[in-house]
Amino acid sequence: MAVPNSKLLLVASIFILGALASQAMARYTSDESSMRLRHEQWMARYGRVYGSSREKEVRYQIFKDNAALVDSFNAAGDKPYKLGTNQFADLTNEEFKM
Repeated sequence: MAVPNSKLLLVASIFILGALASQAMARYTSDESSMRLRHEQWMARYGRVYGSSREKEVRYQIFKDNAALVDSFNAAGDKPYKLGTNQFADLTNEEFKM
């Protein structure tokens, strides 16, 4: 018994979408692991120690956002200088201003 073309197309579409989702998740996992390693290295460089795992996670999210801004700025390449993550990279703008 032959499978109708519409069912075959549906199965193929589901397979392709699943493969694309799998690739995206693998890339996200790799990027997230890389950023977590970058944060750990940054913590070691600046002697940063947090009081709890919750505080570490909050500070990591801030660090991640700040690092993304730095990376985006540097990738643009339209300035004669580059930014970097320094000892303030886990602070919000409001905390930095204090």
